[in-house]
Amino acid sequence: MKYALAICFFFIYSFGSWAQEITPREYLLKASKKYNVNFSFKEEDLKDKNTSLSYPETLIEFINYFKEHFDLEIILVGQNNYAVRKPLLDPIYNDESNLVNLDEVIISYIPKVIERSDYGAFVIKPSAISSIPGSINTDVFSTLEKLPGINNFNEAIGEFQIHGGSPDQNKILWNDIPVYRTSLLFGGISSISPESVNKIFIYKSGVPAKWGDHIGGVVEMITIPNNQLNYNFGINLLDVSAGISLPLNKDISVQFNSKKSLPNLEGANNHNLFIKNFTQANINIGAPLNNSINYGSHSGNIKVQVNKNNKVQVNGYIIDDQFSYSILENSILNKEVLFSHNYGFGATWESKWERNTSKVSISKSNNFLDLTQNITTFEEEDDEIEEEIDNILAKENKVGEFIAKWDLNIAINKKTFIETGYWFNKKNIFLEYDSESIIDVETINFENANLITNALYASLQHTLDPKTLLNIGLRGVSYNTEGSLVLEPRIKIQREITPSNLLGLSYEHKSQNVFQTNQSLSDVMERRNPVWVGSDRGLFPVMKSKEYSLNYTYVKDRFLIDIEFFNKRWSGITTMNYGYLDPHDSDYHYGESKAKGVDFYGNIKLNSFLFWGSYSYLKTQNRFDNVNNFNWFTGNYNLNNSISLGLIFQAKDLNMGINWTHHSGLPSSTPTGVSFFDGHYHLTYDTLNDSKLPNYNRLDLNFSYELKKGKFFNTEVRTSLINVTNENNILFRDYKYLAQQDKIIEIPQYSLGSIFNVGLFFSSKN
Repeated sequence: MKYALAICFFFIYSFGSWAQEITPREYLLKASKKYNVNFSFKEEDLKDKNTSLSYPETLIEFINYFKEHFDLEIILVGQNNYAVRKPLLDPIYNDESNLVNLDEVIISYIPKVIERSDYGAFVIKPSAISSIPGSINTDVFSTLEKLPGINNFNEAIGEFQIHGGSPDQNKILWNDIPVYRTSLLFGGISSISPESVNKIFIYKSGVPAKWGDHIGGVVEMITIPNNQLNYNFGINLLDVSAGISLPLNKDISVQFNSKKSLPNLEGANNHNLFIKNFTQANINIGAPLNNSINYGSHSGNIKVQVNKNNKVQVNGYIIDDQFSYSILENSILNKEVLFSHNYGFGATWESKWERNTSKVSISKSNNFLDLTQNITTFEEEDDEIEEEIDNILAKENKVGEFIAKWDLNIAINKKTFIETGYWFNKKNIFLEYDSESIIDVETINFENANLITNALYASLQHTLDPKTLLNIGLRGVSYNTEGSLVLEPRIKIQREITPSNLLGLSYEHKSQNVFQTNQSLSDVMERRNPVWVGSDRGLFPVMKSKEYSLNYTYVKDRFLIDIEFFNKRWSGITTMNYGYLDPHDSDYHYGESKAKGVDFYGNIKLNSFLFWGSYSYLKTQNRFDNVNNFNWFTGNYNLNNSISLGLIFQAKDLNMGINWTHHSGLPSSTPTGVSFFDGHYHLTYDTLNDSKLPNYNRLDLNFSYELKKGKFFNTEVRTSLINVTNENNILFRDYKYLAQQDKIIEIPQYSLGSIFNVGLFFSSKN
């Protein structure tokens, strides 16, 4: 009986709340919470208008419904702002003392999980759902990879591409602090705890002028410590996590979250299942492989409400990840250790007054990567074993970044808003190789290279008419390694064709002065230890991009459709910072890249069920000096077709999800011969990226059930299953020449196999 009532409740709720006799003001206040919209209105316009009203499913339906029952209009007057007015009257009120401001408008994508603001940013609320298909938690980066146009070609969490770019072209921020290490467990899980994030904004295109230092997308994670006591604890087969949000008084609150890997107990955890498919050792070498895994992620926030109009918040995080392996074969011990450490801390000061908002922030972040490899030979002589270290390889990469910025928002009137600010950025990059023998790798050394950036930006948002919104901005950037000022114009126009149909057009120009290059010294951990380098007036120029996009959104009842067309070009790229042509080509080739494609997303909500699907078509091409006769060829990260289909069922205590992912295989080049020069053998190719790897398929599941709601905490069990059908997908395919046998061998790198995880979670949240 209890479950029947719950099902009836969700059925009724999906069609709207129950009608009730309330005042128009109360009606708008409740509607603002349902649709998350910012209304402004005069109390006198709402007098003597009590009636029985209900709440339609979508915001657009609500606006039309409101107009039918009142002699009033609701019009768009600015980004995320709507005004209620009498017909034919000027919406810009001179007397604003009685205006009531609420929140922002959003269009629901995956209800309670993924939404989209009217300006174009995708919005994720990690706390809205316990987990998503394939994840034991609401994995921050796995969630956004369900969106169209965001693809992951190597399964490493957070290493996603947006509209044909490479992962290092994306700007990822946690409370205005850059995050370099997006994953733990060799790319297996997210480094960011979902409890440490209240809201995530993702920009694929149409990025506002305030965001710079990237040519891909922007991921902005925001934490707001609340003034209520909340705590959580969880344990699963991989790690243990805990967090607390604690109000010290009505004006000061703190929050801490921590995650730590469980000890490596033989046969007792899933760590090795994540590791083995990311390494080549178990494929190429028949000897036993011993792994050691140790990771942790910790974050904290302190919020101080100084007074009604001023707020200060201090934030910090520490991320550590270490993986080592050893192979003993024929008295030869091969051991490698990969260690990464990323920390960041910062502070923000927000000040609000009648029409304006000011935000000042500073941050310091540091990213450190260290890879060491040694080969030890054991020889038995006179009943004693002697050790001799034959070869040592090592590389060390450090990036230190300091940011100071000031942002100012000015409301000129109800139609016009101005956003402006100044950003200062200083990066210090260190890269050093220490080796006795490096084969087929031309190394680069950066000794404390300082990259300094100064940027000014301004954007104007204006409502041309009740149905048209214009945002135009300009960002001026000065790089100490660039000879001239870089101007980055940004334009976005949004038009409401009908109440259910929205059309958007955007253009953006962006630049970036740091990037990654895959100079790996390890055959086992190939592609898992890229290093950061920066523009230096020489080998690496400042990379630039420009993109056009056209977006169409349809919202009606329980349906949503979103389609985006884009065309993008990059300049200032090299084969070193845009992915090798093959693992053996370490020469410097300068060139350009271009991409075009379409992203489609749709969902339908039926009572407690949500169905969604996304499709992306992508075509990227590169061309470089002295490569392929300077002709265009398929880009290394080109995934022609990507599909994601999912289903979520939500009841009172039960949540289930399933998601199927399919995409084309990456382009691949097949060597046709071998040449010998500079004392080494090099593979040769007649054509580049003329073939594809097999298509990729993966089915993920998740299940969560709330066991008990106690007086002090709630108990929930969660399970997840990655790659249900155990597909043997090939992520990459490398080739190696064996000189003694005079043959070229193929080395595939496979995806994750089936991995099951289960955990028990305790939380004070209702």
